[in-house]
Amino acid sequence: MKTLRTLFGLFAATLALVSCKEAASEFHTVYFLPQGTGGFTLYADQTETDTVGIFSTDSWSLAISDSWLTATPTAKTVSRIEDYATTLHLTLDVNATGKTRQTPLRATTTEFSEVSFLVYQVPYLHITKPGYNPHANDGQPFVLPLPAQGAQATIAFYVYQDGATLTTNDDWLAALVRTALTPNSEDDRNALLHEISADIPDNSSAQERRGTLRLTSGGVSTDIIVVQSGRSNENRQ
Repeated sequence: MKTLRTLFGLFAATLALVSCKEAASEFHTVYFLPQGTGGFTLYADQTETDTVGIFSTDSWSLAISDSWLTATPTAKTVSRIEDYATTLHLTLDVNATGKTRQTPLRATTTEFSEVSFLVYQVPYLHITKPGYNPHANDGQPFVLPLPAQGAQATIAFYVYQDGATLTTNDDWLAALVRTALTPNSEDDRNALLHEISADIPDNSSAQERRGTLRLTSGGVSTDIIVVQSGRSNENRQ
């Protein structure tokens, strides 16, 4: 949100200089922020954000096709440079469909310009460690590998709903369990990143072992598969 405000300020300053050289009716532009061709991605439990905006030199109205996403404001009368930049407050339903969904925001101005901006909502939670593997063939895109001995597991994630939990049914992962996790702040995300580390008991077996950590927020659960090598497997490497 701070970044968006900074961008708005820079663009407003630029257009203030332009307006000194051109009449307002000679300069027309409209676009969404952040700019880019990939749209904007939100997570399954993320039900609001203020990090999308419209920059327009003309009055505009906004249309959205799907009911799972709403935005305010839906229209604005632009009469001066200070009106050009507008932060949109997006409200979403929790994505419990199990699939990524998308819908375009469409802004139309009084000068008959139209621009679109895709909003995506993925079906999983915002896990940053381990990283997301989009090519996972087993439907488990979050996998954390650990050595058989001296292992320390680190999990990092954001949640956007109250009462989130990190649970497991595997005793050897119990040190990572957390309950009543709090949402993160969009204004200072790094300050509220949940990063949990714990020493993991050695695996004395010759076979690797697999356990599951389940992160749940807003009624949506995402599994992290922890794979700890067997002792003999490491000895052969």
